[in-house]
Formats: sequence, structure tokens, C-alpha cells
Amino acid sequence: LVHPMIEHAWEGFNSCLFAYGQTGSGKTYSIFGEAKGPRRGIAPRVMDEMFSVIEKQGGGGENVGLLVSFLEIYLERVRDLGIHYLLNKQGNSSKLEHHDENLKIRQDENGTVYVKNLQRIHVSSVEEGLDVTRAGLQK
Repeated sequence: LVHPMIEHAWEGFNSCLFAYGQTGSGKTYSIFGEAKGPRRGIAPRVMDEMFSVIEKQGGGGENVGLLVSFLEIYLERVRDLGIHYLLNKQGNSSKLEHHDENLKIRQDENGTVYVKNLQRIHVSSVEEGLDVTRAGLQK
């Protein structure tokens, strides 16, 4: 599951990790798992692998990173959960305050599906990527 997603990302394609199911069915645990060890979820494993490849290729630091978005669709409402990381990092900004409320899913002229106004957050490490998800999960 993880390796094809990573291969597609290196080929220049966007990758999406999507969990669907009833409340309490284990979606969050499957995606995020425990903080460390063998019970880490899919997202931390993907980030570990991607940053490992970046380091092996001599990259890293401020010049290389990943763009991460984190959203929730619940009761037909689309919420930007990544915005909470930005609010924590930048302090509450009136520009971002109500940004997460109900975003719209759109399709561009090329057929690409996207979420209008969804934040794309640059992360330079696995820990920073996990910080984005932790902030979103707390809301």
C-alpha cells in the first residue's frame, strides 16, 4: 500500500491517503497509529520513507520538503484540519480563523479534483509532518 503511493509521488503525481468508514471503525488508528514503534500508521510510514529517500539522494534541509494537506469530510462538510497547525505556528490570524469551516470540492478544466482554499503546508521533516496531523486531530 505504501510503496506504490511513494513511487507515484516521485514520478510527479499527487498522492492521496483516504480513509472511509463508520465512526469507531479504526480509520484514524490505521492512518496515524501510535506515535512510535511497529504500530505506527500509514501516514508516518509514508513520511518516513519519503524523507529517507530524500536524504539518500543528498537532499534535505530547507530546499526539499513535502506539501501536506489534512482535511476531514464529515456530515457532507469539508474541513481543513491542517489550518490548526498554521494557526498554532503563526498565532490566530483573522485571515485564517474561519478558513476551515466548509470548503468546496471542485474540478478544473483538466479533470483534476481539488478542494478550493485547502492549505498546502510545506514540511521539512517527518516530525513537522506529524505536527500538522497532531494539531488537526486535536480539533
